[in-house]
Amino acid sequence: MGEILEVEPAAPGAAGNPAVLLRLDNPKMEIHAERWLVGGDPERSAMQMGPAEVRLVIGTNAPDPAGGHRLTLVARPDGTLRYRSDSRKGASTGGVIVAGRPYPTGWMPGLMFTVARHLPRARVTAAAEPRPTAPGEELPPDGLPAEGEATPGVKVIWEREGAAAWTGWLTPGGSRHASAGHQSIEIGVGDEVRALPYRVDLVDFRIGRDPWTNKAASYESDVVLTDPERGVRLEQRIWMNHPLDYRGTRLFQASFVEVPPGAPEISILQFSRDPGVILKYGGSFLVVLGIVLMFYLKPRLEAAT
Repeated sequence: MGEILEVEPAAPGAAGNPAVLLRLDNPKMEIHAERWLVGGDPERSAMQMGPAEVRLVIGTNAPDPAGGHRLTLVARPDGTLRYRSDSRKGASTGGVIVAGRPYPTGWMPGLMFTVARHLPRARVTAAAEPRPTAPGEELPPDGLPAEGEATPGVKVIWEREGAAAWTGWLTPGGSRHASAGHQSIEIGVGDEVRALPYRVDLVDFRIGRDPWTNKAASYESDVVLTDPERGVRLEQRIWMNHPLDYRGTRLFQASFVEVPPGAPEISILQFSRDPGVILKYGGSFLVVLGIVLMFYLKPRLEAAT
């Protein structure tokens, strides 16, 4: 698969090289490949597919073919992108590339290439090398491995109007900001997010500190719960071991974030829902009942007989 790159448009005025996200597809032969090519980078400007080579060059025209199957993408100074495809039989095709449109390579029937994205000036923001997971190997669940260890990765493709607007790799717990046209979104990988049937607003947050160490000894939050569906408004204080119970859910005072003096204080509330709590209490009751029967009633029944 090769190196995995994350590429973004270069900031205005910053240095950058042309980059393309290239896809090669042949459904009949089950060939599917995708990779970023970065012009001007000797290690990232080309990819090899068996006897064929794909290369991104900077200039006005493609260089003369060196034999064999070769696809050359030319990033021109005016920001346009052209291509030239040469086969080992001497056939050659070329033209202007429109992002998102498939073109035949001419090497193999059904083998098409598509430039999913074209960035005239881009920068590489991250690079990773995929490797297979060893049998029995456990990956870190938090996505923060030690140096040299592997971490899970998720490839995210944001499409707008049938074309890829943003493509990148994220690790669990990570997020990235993506923009396309006048639309901006935040893309993240983590636990499933569900909307609560009510709203909770933080009114005040207080920290009680130890007078000797100045460390937090207690912390509590004043919140207002609003439920438009039921017309309910509750004002309550949440602190350690004193959660807010409402509609089968609980809000605990989990933690807080230390902030510089003068900055808004940040309170962290933990949401929980346990629909099986009755079964837990029922099971605990049966365990206690079994202990009573075993240690108290059983000896008396044996003595009576």
